[in-house]
Amino acid sequence: MDPAQHTGVSPAQRGYGSTAIGSIGPTDRLLPPSVDRLPPEGRDLLQRLLRPDPRERLRSLLQLQRIALYQHYRWDDVRNRKIRPRDLFDDQCLLQEDDILFTDF
Repeated sequence: MDPAQHTGVSPAQRGYGSTAIGSIGPTDRLLPPSVDRLPPEGRDLLQRLLRPDPRERLRSLLQLQRIALYQHYRWDDVRNRKIRPRDLFDDQCLLQEDDILFTDF
């Protein structure tokens, strides 16, 4: 599958790395450089979501709740829609202008 088919721009054109599937590791450089600034728990989440083998990926809310990034998260508030996805990020993270791909977030 060619990412440019859906976005109009390939990852290589955006500077995210090569589009040659055989030349990249499991979660290498298909992500923007700002991923390197995530805390270890955030990188762990991305690695678990982006594993090449679907059987190894996070596949349920229960699995998600058990990872370090979300262990202290108020899951009842999530279920009751009291928390928006934006509330997961601190103000400094929201001010970053590196990743402008999620303008509607």
